[in-house]
Amino acid sequence: MIFNYNNLLIFTFVVFIILNLYLNKHSFFYLIPSILLFIIITQFFKADSFLWISMIIFIIILNNLHLKLENLILYSFILLSIIIIILSNNLIILYLSVEIQTFSLLVLIGSNRNNIKSLEASLKYFILSSISSGFFLLGLVYLFKTSISLDLNLFNFVLNNSSFFYSFSNSILILSLLFKLGLAPFHYWIADIYEGSDFVLILLLSSLCKLSIFIILLKFNNNFEMLMFLGGLSIVIGTIAGFNQTKIKRLIAYSGISNFGFIIISLSLNNIIGIEICLLYLFIYLFTNLFIIMILILYKDNIEFIIELSGYFMNNKILTIALVIITFSIAGIPPLLGFLSKFILISTLINYNYIIIGCLCLLITCIGIGFYLRIIKILLFQNNNFYVSWNNIISLDKNNLYLNFIYLGFILYYTLFYLLNPKFFISLITYLLNL
Repeated sequence: MIFNYNNLLIFTFVVFIILNLYLNKHSFFYLIPSILLFIIITQFFKADSFLWISMIIFIIILNNLHLKLENLILYSFILLSIIIIILSNNLIILYLSVEIQTFSLLVLIGSNRNNIKSLEASLKYFILSSISSGFFLLGLVYLFKTSISLDLNLFNFVLNNSSFFYSFSNSILILSLLFKLGLAPFHYWIADIYEGSDFVLILLLSSLCKLSIFIILLKFNNNFEMLMFLGGLSIVIGTIAGFNQTKIKRLIAYSGISNFGFIIISLSLNNIIGIEICLLYLFIYLFTNLFIIMILILYKDNIEFIIELSGYFMNNKILTIALVIITFSIAGIPPLLGFLSKFILISTLINYNYIIIGCLCLLITCIGIGFYLRIIKILLFQNNNFYVSWNNIISLDKNNLYLNFIYLGFILYYTLFYLLNPKFFISLITYLLNL
């Protein structure tokens, strides 16, 4: 029997739409985005499979918001920019789409005017985005000096027989995208930006926004030696810096730097196997990160310190066990789903004679397990009266709570599903590459 991936994807998305409409039928502002998303996805399904991931994550984000009209417009602009990025190959259009996304995020991050950290995060995000945009425009200037076209397909074709200006402009454009992804050594202030944002914005910054920038990076004929070096630097800095963090938002930031380092290393292999590993790791990271942040969104208060997770097992055993499983997965503990991507990456690096970088990935993975185990230790074994006494863990309204549990169950199911069918995800990634 041949597995029909198209039907699976369509069915999954339709289920998300129906659940969103049914459980949020009391809200008019949830109805419009859901209908618009359904129309968009049916129109552009054959264009690119990345749209599926973007739409599903976007619906989950909408479900956790009590949107004002102006915020709904900003989120709609972000979604529009992501769709344009996925479908466009013109460098000017890509630049304008990224700027639309950037300014929408800038307003959302700084929307809490009474919080000094929010304003500080907004200012730092503006400065980092300005530097990135400056690099991107500089690359476009050098490119336009030697070319009459800004089409990426023509640019990559000419780059294979390139002059110095083509290679230089390509490197500058890639550096500007790495700024946006927050890779080392361009990671400064990333943790501060996360700390000044709420968890819904962190979910947006660490999933959809990074996904859209990464899609642009995939369209370039990359400088693979530079990517491998920066990827290795990112996993080292992200893991070591994560050990010193006591605040959970900063820990999420450094975990993202480390995981995207692994993704960039797999991309730098410069072959179809590397791209498959890259996409596999990317999808696993997006959904495990989505799961962890959704658990944190379910808390009554905005959690700041990791120690505030103490005693959660005594209050909600089911969610705690689910969080422990997904934390083991993102740490790379076998036989969970997160282990699959890291194992394939490290074994492939060694098979292609990248012994040093392969051993580095293995060493950093073993070291990185440490700060994930610290979270598990606090969740399971820390006494709940050590820091705070829990009264009411869950504060979302009943409808939103049910829908979030459905999302969490869906993600947790596919995390454990690897135990039953480990070839499924590899086959799915291979299929998506052929769409």
